[in-house]
Amino acid sequence: MRRIALDRVVHDAGGEELPDDTNEYDHLSQIFDECNAVVPHILFTPNHDGNAAQTTLREGEREYAEITFDPGYSIDKFTAGVCFRTACVLHEIMHVIVSREYQRPANLSPEGRLINFHFGNDADVRRQSANVVANFEKAIRIADSDPKVRDRPLHDHLFGRLEYGLVTPHVHNETVVLDLLVYMKLQGFDKNATYMYLISLSEEAMERRAMAGEVRRV
Repeated sequence: MRRIALDRVVHDAGGEELPDDTNEYDHLSQIFDECNAVVPHILFTPNHDGNAAQTTLREGEREYAEITFDPGYSIDKFTAGVCFRTACVLHEIMHVIVSREYQRPANLSPEGRLINFHFGNDADVRRQSANVVANFEKAIRIADSDPKVRDRPLHDHLFGRLEYGLVTPHVHNETVVLDLLVYMKLQGFDKNATYMYLISLSEEAMERRAMAGEVRRV
């Protein structure tokens, strides 16, 4: 199954083409559908500035979103740049999705709208961030013991991305989970314990976006 709008964005970002899932429609396919649906509402701008990709929202303009990307971005020796560019642009698209789907106080700043869960006050944010941290730390432990992951460059990439998410867990729950799932899928590492645990985190987030509730420890 091809998603023309999303495929075009990935191509323009210099990324690896997403897999054709016509005969294997699964949870990640549902996420791709979500991303494809929101693409027409985002301004995508190439920017050769050495930054993988970045989302900009505007104060008081709920419908405005811009994603800039560097189509030549490369990160480190542990990471396949072309696959990571795809993962990065989907990470940013997920930022836009969560900015629109979660319930939160009115008149939030653009930064507040990036928070990856429903919340009503600061205590809600602290409590749910702690659960994101617990889930990410569990993901690291699983990757450390996963024989299909631990002795490969992929392990270093996973560790780096999860550590990145742990710095700001309130805005990098399903965004980081999605970029890891996409990267692993494109690299052919989608049949292992680490990938399946990340799928469970993504499923938890998708259900919560639709049905409300707080972040759960998985």
